Amino acid sequence: MKYSFRLIFLLFILNYTTGTGQVAKFQPPDGKAIFIIGQDLGAIGGFEYPNNDGYVDNIIPVPAGVTSYTSLPTLNGLGSKDNWGSGDVCAACITENSIYDNTVLVIGLYLVNQLSQIVSGNYDDDIEIFGNWIKAQGRPVLIRIGYEFDGEWNNYEPSLYKEAFKRIVDKFEEMNMSNYATIWQSSGRGTADHLLQWYPGSDYVDWLGYSHFNSLGTGILEIARSENKPVMIAESTPKKDLKNEDGDTIWNEWFQPLFDHIHNNNDVIKALAYISVNWDEQPMWSGEGWGDSRVWVNDTVLEKWLEEITSDFWINSSDSLFNLIDYSNTLIDILRSNIDLKITPNPVLNEFKIQFEIERNGKVLINIRDLLGR
Repeated sequence: MKYSFRLIFLLFILNYTTGTGQVAKFQPPDGKAIFIIGQDLGAIGGFEYPNNDGYVDNIIPVPAGVTSYTSLPTLNGLGSKDNWGSGDVCAACITENSIYDNTVLVIGLYLVNQLSQIVSGNYDDDIEIFGNWIKAQGRPVLIRIGYEFDGEWNNYEPSLYKEAFKRIVDKFEEMNMSNYATIWQSSGRGTADHLLQWYPGSDYVDWLGYSHFNSLGTGILEIARSENKPVMIAESTPKKDLKNEDGDTIWNEWFQPLFDHIHNNNDVIKALAYISVNWDEQPMWSGEGWGDSRVWVNDTVLEKWLEEITSDFWINSSDSLFNLIDYSNTLIDILRSNIDLKITPNPVLNEFKIQFEIERNGKVLINIRDLLGR
């Protein structure tokens, strides 16, 4: 198809969208949310021993997304297996496993003590390697850049964090990457005004996120509504040992309030990542009282969990997943990767001519707005 427009705007902004009403990359339709499991190979399962007793080994269906981690500049845990005392991590192991063919990948990018090096450009080559790996995966990859940015344990200076976040995204854009989305994730605490100190700007953030242990992400939800961005609960787990808890009690105290919170805020909360792991077996967390959060170790919790997570609200893995979240035919994806967009000014007539061609069929909706939003 060939499209041509004449616009009588001296200054304008193009806002591309598909005809589905979605406002962010990989955002599910209204009334739906993506279910994600994490956060190491043993927790998600489906691998050789000792990583063969995880979520997918015990529960059907396979979730729509799985989480992993890496760090600049070494990118440990990306292309090969690594372990930092909290389970084996290997993003490539996930994408090469046929169990996870129809899943999105969520990567936590650790940036502690790296911000200055990123901003100065010293890690540009490593960012490019990371970006090329993402491009090669052929699936949506959501990146939690400097997750829990407001946590005092990370000590991210706000202005430096924002510059590092933007430099990473700018490098990705220079590479014409189209299968990624960014997540700006807080610890779940803090007011909107406090959190906005670290906000890189709406042009750099696709999703907002927060950690839900005992926090409700109130500040993040407020920002999400004002910025018209979807929210991912990017980390969630009860600090309880489900093996030794009364199922009804722990469900009513933690799980039911979590799901009530999601349903009550489903205008913005569009994804949940649950951490399913025996924390006490991992050296990093041993002795901290996190317990065992694997839902199948408690029969009552498991029964209620399956009733919830298999409801129509939740998106799990399926052949239609990528179409459902508009990955395969996202117009932004097409524009960034497959077309030559030409804008020709005509100063005599005070207008612009925009031309592009799309080698695909289907409806295309293009919103064109001036700087006043008209």
